[in-house]
Amino acid sequence: MDKIILVLEDSSKARFGGGQKITLEVMKILYASHTLYLADVTTDTPSIFQAKAADLIRKYIPLTGTGKIAAKGKSSYNLSLKEIISFPLYFFRNLSAIRKGLKPHRKEQVLVYATTKKALVHAYFLKILWNYNFIFHAHSPESKSRVIQKVMHLLYKKALLILCVSEFVKNSMQLDQTLVIPNFFENPSSLLPGPRDITEKQQIRLATFSSLLKMKGIDVFMNSYQHLQTKDRYNIRYEIYGEGEQQSTLQNLENANVKLMGFSNNVNLTMQQMDLVVVPSISEESFGLTALEAMSMGIPVIVTNMGGLAEIIPDGKAGVHVMPNDPKAIAAAIDLLLSDKDLYRSFSQEGIRHAGLFTKEQFREKILKAFDIAANT
Repeated sequence: MDKIILVLEDSSKARFGGGQKITLEVMKILYASHTLYLADVTTDTPSIFQAKAADLIRKYIPLTGTGKIAAKGKSSYNLSLKEIISFPLYFFRNLSAIRKGLKPHRKEQVLVYATTKKALVHAYFLKILWNYNFIFHAHSPESKSRVIQKVMHLLYKKALLILCVSEFVKNSMQLDQTLVIPNFFENPSSLLPGPRDITEKQQIRLATFSSLLKMKGIDVFMNSYQHLQTKDRYNIRYEIYGEGEQQSTLQNLENANVKLMGFSNNVNLTMQQMDLVVVPSISEESFGLTALEAMSMGIPVIVTNMGGLAEIIPDGKAGVHVMPNDPKAIAAAIDLLLSDKDLYRSFSQEGIRHAGLFTKEQFREKILKAFDIAANT
């Protein structure tokens, strides 16, 4: 059933983040069978997301707000005092603009797709005031604050469907209308080698790829170097890729073999040159995209055993789980993989197989099914 799909986005706080990449892919999937409208917040010129979505949409509804793109490596989730104070004013103005843009259409013709929690608030009131049905795409787990949980559950309960990127996100919500649709990734075929072998290796390169935020646990990874047993057997080099607010602090942990490398312009190409990839997050992640990308290239991974990382990465088969905030555990996992070449190769082979489960085609099929269910409800 052909519907008007109203995509609610907020480009005022993201250059073109992972969530927006998924939103854009959903729009491409729905383009052939539905008519797409986009309501988006920006603060000046059209965003990267809007430019990429321009050929897919029939109508653009501009929204206003005071959000600003975070500096490189800073979290875009935090709200400024100005944003909080001005939100009610902009909210009602935006709600009016959305209603005006949808007014020519009967409510049965429209399905709202909310992609952020700020968009969820708009979707909720579009449902309450004018009975527009909506889908919410949950990219992060529920807050651990009981007060915030109660407020968010009021909003969630009005959604026809909540799409969750992992079982971890779904379980944090504890609602019946949740559906798990894992994110996908695509690496160029040139970056997908067969299983790897370290038999002839003299130098071993390990890396992290993330913003340099406290929650990413980069300091824990860097501190693990001093606990390695295999550094007498190999020339082991730690490479930390990314920028962020922890950079000056982390510089104090550098040495000849542990280096901050800055921002990588081609993460896939850089990652391909690594022998191990570590994701040492000390805060629960919703998914494990970096680890999956590494495994697809045959690179064994070491991840903290929490959240979406623990769910997506099979422990003892394609990756090793370690406790968060434990540099000795990271060092022990590295030593384990470097001391047993057969185990390393087995992890490499299983990683390639496991990463192959997260394909764009599977994502496409699940998205189409979810929107078909919602469109016919």
